[in-house]
Amino acid sequence: MTMLEKSQVAKEYYAKCISRNAVSGFERYVATDGENSMFVNSDYEPETPDICVYKMRYLDNNTLCELYKPKAKK
Repeated sequence: MTMLEKSQVAKEYYAKCISRNAVSGFERYVATDGENSMFVNSDYEPETPDICVYKMRYLDNNTLCELYKPKAKK
C-alpha cells in the first residue's frame, strides 16, 4: 500500500473519530499501516517500516492530511 493510500485510511479514521462539533484547528496525529490506525503523540516513532504517521487537522469544515513521519528506517 502506498503512502497516498495510507493517508486516505488515516483521513477516514480521523473523520470517524472526531466530534461533529470539533473546533476549527483541531489537530491529532494518526499512525497507520493501511489496515489499522490509532492516534499517537507527535514524538511517536514507528516500530515497523510499514507504519506512517500523518498530522491531521480539521480546518473550515475540511480535513487536512500531511505526512508527518515517513516509514521507519531500519
